[in-house]
Amino acid sequence: GSAGFAFCAMLAFFVEWPLGRVWVFLPLVLIGVRLVVREAGLRAGMVLTTSFVLMVLAGHPESLFHVVLCGTLWGGFELLQPGVRRGRAIALATFCGLLALLLTAIALMPFLDAVEQTWDYTLRREGWAREELDIAGTAVRHRAGASFFPFVGGQSQGQRWIRTWEPTSLRVGSIIAAFAILACFTARRATTWFFAALAIVAGLAGLNAWPVAHLLHELPLFSIALNDRLA
Repeated sequence: GSAGFAFCAMLAFFVEWPLGRVWVFLPLVLIGVRLVVREAGLRAGMVLTTSFVLMVLAGHPESLFHVVLCGTLWGGFELLQPGVRRGRAIALATFCGLLALLLTAIALMPFLDAVEQTWDYTLRREGWAREELDIAGTAVRHRAGASFFPFVGGQSQGQRWIRTWEPTSLRVGSIIAAFAILACFTARRATTWFFAALAIVAGLAGLNAWPVAHLLHELPLFSIALNDRLA
């Protein structure tokens, strides 16, 4: 699982971009959330706050939003487990988030001041968010094919430029995919089903497929985000 995450297509392609630098902290966020729910102590708070701070300073707020979303869903699942102190866990998680915002204010405040002056923000707010998500079925099928068969659309390396090559594919490697599918058939723990469901939802978003991608595009904040990066 660790190898599959570290070398998946999205992280491999975006490894030197802020997007990739934020997503690498997803496992740390999940660990921090689990500790906050099950321990609700100092160690848990330090792990979760540290992960938040590192993500903020990595400099890609859209990916920060997506990772926090995954962490929140994971936290909701963990709160359903018997014997957890839900009120204390929620309070500690909220405190960790607020503390991280305070610790990174020196970076966040100038960003919030500048972002509304950027062309990209204006384009997303005035254009992308107000338009219906209209992705051709052929594009969805091509991205799905490229996620499972490496040479769909050609290769990106060498002297050839392939216009249909998909950098935001769902590729994790055939061995990892096989183990993941096998896990779904042999699962005896609710945790496996949670991650299977998350994989399906994020996968459909990554493919820009109906209905997940279209539903997300209608929601606040999601409407200005490129949600196919949930791949």
